[in-house]
Amino acid sequence: MRPVSGSNDRAKGAFAKTRKGTPCQNPAIKERSRCKLHEGKSTGTPEGKARAAATHTKHGRRFRAHVARVRYIRAELRRITYEPKRDGFIL
Repeated sequence: MRPVSGSNDRAKGAFAKTRKGTPCQNPAIKERSRCKLHEGKSTGTPEGKARAAATHTKHGRRFRAHVARVRYIRAELRRITYEPKRDGFIL
């Protein structure tokens, strides 16, 4: 184990394991027991969490409207290409 400068020594490491099974070599963040890669930083303020929960990032009106628009466009394209084929203009 390599020594780390400052107050963050290996005894206060991230305590996580790499894919090889060896311990994480990153130093822990001050006043925390883990490194920045293994949940060492804050998870956010209550206001930020409320803002993130209030936003519609995946589902909702906007998503449904987009799906409906795409379905309409695809149906129109099928209709536009089907009629000339049916009438013999396109092989």
